Amino acid sequence: MIRLNDISFAYDRSRPVLSHVSLQIGKGERVGIAGANGAGKSTLLKLLVGLLFPDPMGKTPQESGWIGIDGIQVTKKNLAAVRQKIGYVFQDSDAQLFMPTVEKDVAFAPKNYGLDAVQTQKRVEEALSLVGIEDLRKRSVLELSGGQKKLVSLATVLSMRPDILLFDEPTIALDPGNRRRFIRILPELGGTHLIVSHDLDLLLETCGRIILLSEGRIVADGDTETILRDQSLLEANGLELPLLIQGQRLASSADQRTQ
Repeated sequence: MIRLNDISFAYDRSRPVLSHVSLQIGKGERVGIAGANGAGKSTLLKLLVGLLFPDPMGKTPQESGWIGIDGIQVTKKNLAAVRQKIGYVFQDSDAQLFMPTVEKDVAFAPKNYGLDAVQTQKRVEEALSLVGIEDLRKRSVLELSGGQKKLVSLATVLSMRPDILLFDEPTIALDPGNRRRFIRILPELGGTHLIVSHDLDLLLETCGRIILLSEGRIVADGDTETILRDQSLLEANGLELPLLIQGQRLASSADQRTQ
């Protein structure tokens, strides 16, 4: 479903954000992207959805690598086709929501892609129900909490029924209850998921595979449990063990001391 071949990118040519990144993600996979601040995680998502494009960094555009989404190369010419397959939930919900009410925000994309009123309403009903926010439909977006805005942002993306979902820090504004709701509904969403998050416990609970980025390069790619239990690897790349694993180790140490 997703393929990157030798992708590099820099906002400032003196400091690459991504350097020669290649990876493949298969249909139905749920993959976590982990890394310290500045590792290139959010930039990677923006490249996948065509908000940014690979940087030749001294090469010709043909040599700068390419990105494919379900067989379609991500280029300016192909953006409409790519964005019908891929949905992107922004880290900042205010950058994603701009209509006066929740219902109109969720309806915007289906209507913009040419669905009639009946089809659009059906998509709105489905998306609001799936996320569990039917009671917010008539509310002004300006009245919502940060967590509510995050859930509405998810509904706006789900209304297009994308095959691939990209999440940039999806739990950053969620209280514990809504964080748990998000984790619970993830399997119901279907499709292929790519989740960028500093919440390593979220990735541990929801993802079967982790890609660890450091200074714009992939330093590990494999089984979630293996990578997120590797304390030396995580600490060498600016991260700590997930809290769940830290707790397990503390409990184990306490048990050993009492024996």
